[in-house]
Amino acid sequence: MIFLVQCVVLLMSNDNYDDAEIIQNKLYHDFNIEVPIKNIDGNLYARISAHIYNYIEQYEELGNAIIKIVDKKYEKQEN
Repeated sequence: MIFLVQCVVLLMSNDNYDDAEIIQNKLYHDFNIEVPIKNIDGNLYARISAHIYNYIEQYEELGNAIIKIVDKKYEKQEN
């Protein structure tokens, strides 16, 4: 069985462990998506795994959810 694991950088910087935990929890509670969010050197990454039973729409759903969360974070920072 072949597994593909990839860390995808989120377009955010100067974030910390707390930000990673907040985003991971929002993904789970608001979008019913379970994916680890990691802080590596001040950048946040989503750790995704590709398996035979996953569909491209699931990855698109994850991407759209992350965009919504990031947009809301930056809206709050501007106000």
